[in-house]
Amino acid sequence: DEPALYWRMNEASGATTFINSVASGAYAGTKVGTPSGVSAFGAVLDGAYWDFNGSSDYITSSYTPYASGTSITFEAWVNRRSNSTEDVIFGSSSSTNSPRLSFASGAGEIVTFKPNGASGTGVTFTASGIAITNTWNHIALTFDNSTNDVKFYLNGETPDSTKSTSDDFHADPGDFELARSATSPNSYFDGKIAEVAVYEKVLNSTQIANHYNSRTKYFSNPTPSASSEGGRLY
Repeated sequence: DEPALYWRMNEASGATTFINSVASGAYAGTKVGTPSGVSAFGAVLDGAYWDFNGSSDYITSSYTPYASGTSITFEAWVNRRSNSTEDVIFGSSSSTNSPRLSFASGAGEIVTFKPNGASGTGVTFTASGIAITNTWNHIALTFDNSTNDVKFYLNGETPDSTKSTSDDFHADPGDFELARSATSPNSYFDGKIAEVAVYEKVLNSTQIANHYNSRTKYFSNPTPSASSEGGRLY
């Protein structure tokens, strides 16, 4: 489905660079802090993930997907440790205008998307009755800039209705970061992340469901299962 960025997160724990599997050398990620890679299965490609501490660990890059007027899809497998604080999944390096896709603190609001930074109105999605902490979930969010429609997918389904936002990405949004938003209040991600993808277009529900279904056997709970099959997910 042609993502612009696809970090499989299968690098060994001592790695400092994360390879973009769809564009060799372009949009590589760089580790900040001490996130740890889990490759207990040896040199396998499926089921690997990285663990972030929620206070100083994140991955930065030179990729800027947040241009004004851009439609976009974010996708990842995540395992959140708790809901005591906001957990940013995708953010940027901007100290003033960082877009963010995050788990909200508390058990009521599940996911918040703010394309124009912390001060924007954004949209919030809920998913009642679905375990969000200490379990693997596949999350995806699409933002159609031509209609202002935002859709959130959890494990291949839409637990809430389509929302609309008047916000757009800021003219100076910063570079893509995983597990941190640099805009105050600075927030990080406390937990595990795998199979990160960004598309500069809106994926449809069938594509997202197919991505979820193709990896459920690897991200069984509470621990991903070993595999030596390899191969791209997206």
